[in-house]
Parts: sequence; C-alpha cells; structure tokens
Amino acid sequence: MKLVYRNLARNGPGSVKLVPEEEDDLWHAYNLIVPGDTLQSVTVRKVLREMASGGRDAERVRLKLEIVVESVDYDKEGSVLRVRGKNITENDHVKIGQFHTVELELKRQFTLTKAHRGVGVMATIGTCQLCGDVAVALENSSLVGDIAIGDIGGGHGLCEGLCRLPEERLLFLLLQELWDWLALDTIQQACDPTASADLAVILMQEGLAHLFLIGRSYGYLNSITVTRARIETSIPRKHGPAIAGYESALKKFFEHVLQAFLKHIDFEVVQCAVIASPGFTKDQFRDYMHLEAARRDLRLIIENKQRIVLAHAPSGYKHSLKEVLDSPSVMTLIKDTKAAQEVQALKDFFNMLTNDSARACYGPKHVEIANERLAIQTLLITDNLFRNSDIATRQNYVRLVESVKKFGGTVHIFSSMHVSGEQLAQLTGIAAILRFPLPDLEDIEM
Repeated sequence: MKLVYRNLARNGPGSVKLVPEEEDDLWHAYNLIVPGDTLQSVTVRKVLREMASGGRDAERVRLKLEIVVESVDYDKEGSVLRVRGKNITENDHVKIGQFHTVELELKRQFTLTKAHRGVGVMATIGTCQLCGDVAVALENSSLVGDIAIGDIGGGHGLCEGLCRLPEERLLFLLLQELWDWLALDTIQQACDPTASADLAVILMQEGLAHLFLIGRSYGYLNSITVTRARIETSIPRKHGPAIAGYESALKKFFEHVLQAFLKHIDFEVVQCAVIASPGFTKDQFRDYMHLEAARRDLRLIIENKQRIVLAHAPSGYKHSLKEVLDSPSVMTLIKDTKAAQEVQALKDFFNMLTNDSARACYGPKHVEIANERLAIQTLLITDNLFRNSDIATRQNYVRLVESVKKFGGTVHIFSSMHVSGEQLAQLTGIAAILRFPLPDLEDIEM
C-alpha cells in the first residue's frame, strides 16, 4: 500500500490518503474501513440522460464522491473492495443522502477519514443513598468505559458496586475515538508488511513455487502471510529423449525461484528461510542455489547459509503452509519467530482444552467473564472480530485486548489470512488460556 498523505491523531480524528498496489492491500483496506468512516474516491455511476426523442439513455460516468460508510464487502477472487454508503457531497449525478457503492481497486486512490461521532446513551446518575458515593450506571453496558464520571457502573465504597441510585435518567453524548491502536496498526502493516516479516517460506514442486513472508504487525502478535512471488513454468516429463529438455526447463525454473529469493528475502529482517517441497525438489533447488551463490558471489546466500533450512511439504500450494509450520523440526528452527509463537499459542490452547478444560474457554461471553475476573493469561482473537458492523461490539473487542495487556496477559491477534487464524475462526474467533480454573464457566450459556 502506498501512503500518499497522513494527518491524524492517535485516539483522535484525522485522514489518510492511500493507493492499493497489490491484492493484499485491499485486504488491509477491508480491515481499516469500518461503518461510520468517511470515504472519498473516484467512482463510476450509471446515470440516465434524456434524449431528444424523449427516451432515456444510460451512461456510465466517472465522478468523485464522498460517502459515509455503511457496509464493506471484500471480493477476494475479483480483488475488489465494495464500500456502500450515503453521499455527503453535492454532485450533478448523485444527490446528498443518496446511496452509492464505491468499488476500490488496485491503483485507485482513496481518502479515509475517521472523526469523533456522538452516541446518545441513557444513564442514571446520582449519590448513593447507602454509602454516599457518586455513581453513574450506563444502561448500555457495552459502552462502559467511554466516559469517566464518578464510578462507572456503580460505587466502589461500602456498597461494593451495588449502589442504590435515585430514579433520575439523563442522556449522555459519548464521543468515539476512532483512530485507535488497531487502525494505526493496520496502516503500519499495510504500508510496510515486510518490515516485521521474520520468516520466509518457499513452497515448491516441479514447475510451481510460492514465496511467502510471514510476520507480525506492529505492537501485537498478529502474524500475517503475504504472498510475495508465484513462479510457474512448464516442465517436460523426465523420460527418454526429452530428458535434456527436462533438465533445461528445471534449471530455468530454479533460476526464477532464486531471483525471487534474492529480491524478496532480507536477512536483516528475516530470521529464517524455509524451503519446502514433496520429494527431492527442495534438495535440488538448494544445491542449485549454493552452486550459483559460489559462482556469482551472492553474499546474501553465502553469509546466511545456516539460516536456510529444508522441510517437507505435500505440495507447492498455499494450503500446505500449515503442515510446514506445524512440523516439529521447523518449529524448533523458528521457535523465536512470531508466526511460531502464534501456532504454538493455538496448540497450547487445544492442549489445555483437552487436559484441563477449566483453564481454557472460548466464545465472546465466556472470555469476557474470564477477563472481568482477571483470569486471562493468553488471549487468542481473530482480526475479523474487529470488523463487526456494530460500533459498541467492535470497541468492546478493542478494550478487551487493552485490558488483558494491562493486567499482564499476552495477546495474539490472528489474521484470517493466516492458516492458524482460519482454525481459530472455527471456534468463534476468540479463546483464552486462563491463569486459574473457572469451572463454573461451563454452566454459563455461551
């Protein structure tokens, strides 16, 4: 993602101007744009024009619109991000307040603005008739924490949070701070996804190779898999007189993979490069790479020979990545990388769920209760929960992460682009390993 312009304040209002340059950038934009944001971009709209004959003719017109976002849809196959909302700028073809869907595509610039918005909330406020504490009780508990007047949710004196308040209801206007750490983290990851990529994986088979960079976004254990290269060439069969053509095509294929390796892997950032394949393709490529490194004096490879390791993979396709990362030999070699930490955290959770189920929980309600009791040792959460269309629900997850970290817990935010994130999503997308058993959670409906 190309960052053209940035003017924003942490936990405050502001704008960014971005240009998606690769397919992965649209995924980042999908994570960044949420309902309530303002989006400006060039778009196309079909308009009807009156003809001299009295009929109407449909014409597609390019125009610049600014909309308040109501929904976001990501088409991964078509590499298109569709953002629907209401127009807020005067235009000859689209009235103010009229709905329009902006399609964000590669190389199409857009400006995203997040600003303070008011939300009305009814609350009871007053002095407790028992202990004398000033207390505020919000009627929508999902927004607790957005204001700090007295003691939120009740007093904390003699009544221990069970204050008796007068029957006086007031309307509060709560301001949402929308450029939070999650949004800033997404920009950081989108504009420089390889800056934190500490693991490189080449999955290959004869004639096909994928190069992946796997890393963590800034500030949290959120690993994401970025496809940096796909190499595909035709390899003749290794039989009879065609053997010469086979060897020539295989050498050409290896050279393309080597060039991708040199272009995309920076050992000042990457801790380890794994080459994985079925059969002996990985061994053949490693031999070719070392031979060419010595012949051409490729210092990147010569000086980091010990950091290039081999592993088995069922195929050269992305779905084989999980098996490679789960391999004990690879886990030992990459145990300090963030991707390995994420994979290990998920394994630890399942082990705990099997062997000591009272110290593991999943589902939003159970995890929230565990957090209220300061029981969370490790929080596992998928990034798609932060895309919830309901503002209060989305902010609940943001606050949950902050709360767990505040009380000494570890947070792993799993990308749904990563294989382990897909696995966690099957368990509601949120789970926790607990410091101490909470057996009563099993009796609470999820």
